[in-house]
Amino acid sequence: MYSSIFIGLTFVYHAASVCVDLTNPSTGVSDCPSRAYLCSNSLYYTLMTTQCPATCGRCSTTTSTNTSTSCVDLTNPSTGVSDCTSRAYLCNNSVYYTLMTQQCPRTCGRCTTSTITSTSTTTCGASSSCSLWIANGFCTSTFYTTAQKMQYCGIACGLCTGKK
Repeated sequence: MYSSIFIGLTFVYHAASVCVDLTNPSTGVSDCPSRAYLCSNSLYYTLMTTQCPATCGRCSTTTSTNTSTSCVDLTNPSTGVSDCTSRAYLCNNSVYYTLMTQQCPRTCGRCTTSTITSTSTTTCGASSSCSLWIANGFCTSTFYTTAQKMQYCGIACGLCTGKK
């Protein structure tokens, strides 16, 4: 998902309404100023916006608190589309677990039934790689969530009503 620059770093998260850079709990100091050159890098845009908003100048002049209990994946600001489905393999990676939980809760299956917000319809995917994945046990695997199976190979796995 993101380069090894952030691998192994754990960040202390602050309230969403406060615009501050996150700190490295090992040092108690933010690593953001030394990584400011990543602010305009499209690969790091979301990560830097989340973890280094003050350094990257991404603080809004007004603050708002999201009181919604919806569970949706964040979108990539440069494309307007979520990168979560293509990064689903990182959902259970210990290095990215917290980041993926924050940015891709729906894809990673971390929503409770009361927090799932449906987009227009449930996506029933048919990836060109489905036949290979199915041969390797994708549809019956307990590693992947039902949402992930539906998103990638929902039709082929028989998870979409009236379709196979």
